[in-house]
Amino acid sequence: MTLPAWHTCEVSAPWVPPSNDDEESVQEPELSDDADELDAGVFGAIGLFSMLAERVDAHEALAAADGWGGGQYVTYRVDGRTCVRAQIVGESRADTERLVRTLDDWVQSLPSAFAKVSVVDELIVLESCDPGASADLATVTAMTR
Repeated sequence: MTLPAWHTCEVSAPWVPPSNDDEESVQEPELSDDADELDAGVFGAIGLFSMLAERVDAHEALAAADGWGGGQYVTYRVDGRTCVRAQIVGESRADTERLVRTLDDWVQSLPSAFAKVSVVDELIVLESCDPGASADLATVTAMTR
């Protein structure tokens, strides 16, 4: 059985009629030669909201995720650390700016420099890695609160 394609926004905002617009085309992030890819796929609005709401105000997280226009992620291992790199676009320039601000707030809420956000040609790039095996347990514990 083949299921029809659906957009995560159809789940998060089912009262909004489906659009005929194609979601923004976002390519899977590229990795360096020394990285081992573990997984890749769509970085959707629901996952984005869930991630943001763990560290920033849920209303702001929802407003930011509501402007999601498309995204892809790849998880990988490099230098003994597990990392994720995501590329995201907003539906508009204002949505992209709000996503960048909210992602910056999310990064700043972390206890150490485990993540960074940048913008390259209107494409938001989020990269985050685990602290590694030599990390202080107190730092890792603080991240889960």
